[in-house]
Amino acid sequence: ALHELLQVTPDGSEGPLPGIRQGVLSGDLQLAEALTLLVQLMVNMTSANVLCNMVFRLASERAAAAEVAAKPELSSAFVQEVLRLDAPLQRNPRRVAKAPGAKWKETELQAGNQVLLFLGAANMDPTVFENPSEFLLNRTGEKGTALSFGSGMHYCLGSNLVKSEMRLALECLVRRFSSVAVVAGYRRLDDVDVGNYGFRSLRVKLATK
Repeated sequence: ALHELLQVTPDGSEGPLPGIRQGVLSGDLQLAEALTLLVQLMVNMTSANVLCNMVFRLASERAAAAEVAAKPELSSAFVQEVLRLDAPLQRNPRRVAKAPGAKWKETELQAGNQVLLFLGAANMDPTVFENPSEFLLNRTGEKGTALSFGSGMHYCLGSNLVKSEMRLALECLVRRFSSVAVVAGYRRLDDVDVGNYGFRSLRVKLATK
């Protein structure tokens, strides 16, 4: 369906689609880049991934969940750790626009090369995050930040919306329910396009306070 959208644009259509289509036709955008843009504009998909990942972490990281329930001001830290460990998009294709310089000068990268960035792997870099596989609410002195939403000029425009959705959902869950338990039989979502990381199905049992 996304391929078809790039092939035919209705007359008078508005929004980003005509520009993306023109970029593909002119050669300024590779098809893979255009498809990635379309997927990333579908914020509802990213929201679905992060919300399910957060609920799963609420069930599996019980000590951290109890801390947030006792201290709601820790909700942002909980959200950040979910995003770092369970990035909703695990990888992102990019194209080298010009010959690399600075620290990339001695690499084999050349203008026009396709590069696949593994955001989820970067978030687990032990030179940046101490004990990267652990879920910690009190991370301090880290040498960088999670790249779940990209960085620089490519930073996700919808990131604040997604973080707000996560924080509000988290605060509601810990306020209304004493525990969250995962029901057996959940199915992970791990698509090959941009590495969607969420759940195809996730059933939980909520215990009211």
